[in-house]
Amino acid sequence: MGVVDYWTRMTLRERWRSYAGVVLLLGLTGGLSLFAIAGARRTQSSYPRFLRSANASTLALTYGGLNDRKTNLAIAALPDVRQSRTYVSFNAVTLVRGKPDFSLDPELVGTPDGRYFAQDRFAPTHGRRPDPKRADEAAVNEFAARTLGYRLGQRIELGLYSTEQYAAPTFFRDPPAPKLRLGVTIVGIGLFPDEVLQDDGDRTTRMLLTQAFTERAKPYENYSVQGVVWPTATPTSRRCSAMWRASSPLERPPTERRRLTSFMRCRRCSRYRSRSVRSVPYPVPRGWSSSPRP
Repeated sequence: MGVVDYWTRMTLRERWRSYAGVVLLLGLTGGLSLFAIAGARRTQSSYPRFLRSANASTLALTYGGLNDRKTNLAIAALPDVRQSRTYVSFNAVTLVRGKPDFSLDPELVGTPDGRYFAQDRFAPTHGRRPDPKRADEAAVNEFAARTLGYRLGQRIELGLYSTEQYAAPTFFRDPPAPKLRLGVTIVGIGLFPDEVLQDDGDRTTRMLLTQAFTERAKPYENYSVQGVVWPTATPTSRRCSAMWRASSPLERPPTERRRLTSFMRCRRCSRYRSRSVRSVPYPVPRGWSSSPRP
């Protein structure tokens, strides 16, 4: 034992700097590795955390025709649906000096029940989210701000038209006077939840309008998209099919298309993405694509 102790003391006395360097190097390498792993885990969890903060929908359902509140309520009452909110679009055009400007044509989305406010919350990156109780506030997505030149504080006049006016063959050539004019101020620029992970080819200019605006513009709504939240984050395709079988007895207009669209984290329902379950020809509203997504 004495020889071993002597050899150990002598070796440490001569090589302690080398050993200290090795220990320091191992500590730095291990610390950087743990730091990288922690960063990777945080990055991996960033999208799920964003979905939770936005109260994101699991599925988005659209019927392709006019907004049908009765059908929306029936879907919301199904046993598997924990929460439901709907957005609606309008027969509306941006007015410049009192005249329609069809080059400024964002998709106008409002909500009767809090879509993009309480569910699928709009995420402002500049400014703030509009006040749902104010009809004169709006927000636009970053793509609209970049493409159409919208800015915070900008005042925009919107002209709303009846379905008969909007569908007239001469509407774009010789537009009539709008049935209603409403002005809004842009108070926020940001992202809708479904834009966070999205192909560039799918991007579109969008303007978010409030519940107060939607109430005033109710006679001029055209189509709606209903977002529903399931008890689990990723419903199976079998449950998706069961949901549609449960909803099939609902009364629907004859010129209607039903679609089940994958949304957010519904990866197992991807084979249902934008695929018509039952369809007949119907007029496609301007700004709405009826072609299936790849």
